Amino acid sequence: MARHTTFFLITTTWRLGAASFLPAQKLDSSEETQGEPMEDAALRRLWAAVRRDFDRARSLLPSPLAEAEGSTTRLGEWLDHNELELALDEMESLGEDNAAPPGFWENLRSATDRMGRVTHESPS
Repeated sequence: MARHTTFFLITTTWRLGAASFLPAQKLDSSEETQGEPMEDAALRRLWAAVRRDFDRARSLLPSPLAEAEGSTTRLGEWLDHNELELALDEMESLGEDNAAPPGFWENLRSATDRMGRVTHESPS
């Protein structure tokens, strides 16, 4: 009889040592995807989905961008280092700097949900 172990993903950030738990992403350790443990493959898919949400949100901002608080340079650096929570903060700043449309905030809310965060909300 095969034994299956279920894991919950835990993502961490350097900022304030916060941890986000993602109970919706239950993983079965007995499965593998293309030679990767299932939890690694699921985490990579999750990261890719968050980045797609960021890309969709970014596409809704005007060009050229106002960069009072937010910075596209910093955003790129956070994404290059897979610092998704810091990238989320940068995206929020860019949205506030540019009076982002509701669709922008909906995409950030989707990214927030995927990341297991509930503290980020669109401005009133």
